Amino acid sequence: MKAVEAAAKSLGVELLMVPVRTVSDFDGVFSTMARERADGFLVSSSPLTNAQRVPLADLALAHRLPGIFANKANMEAGGLMSYGADFNYMYRHAAL
Repeated sequence: MKAVEAAAKSLGVELLMVPVRTVSDFDGVFSTMARERADGFLVSSSPLTNAQRVPLADLALAHRLPGIFANKANMEAGGLMSYGADFNYMYRHAAL
């Protein structure tokens, strides 16, 4: 998060940090982003966000917020884009 904060500061982008600990936090987080008029969101990789990629994509669509995810699978589930590892490729490559 320190790197994200530093990049945002250098670009003049205001960050709204809204932590998510459980699936039940999702609705409140998206409501907060809508109330604060967020232009988009960034989701770091975690077991929670990786497992809940479809609900996250559905909420992003419902709130009309573009999302950037750390994993390709989140993007394939409906997120706008991903910037991170392609785990399926890495698993195939490891098998070789």
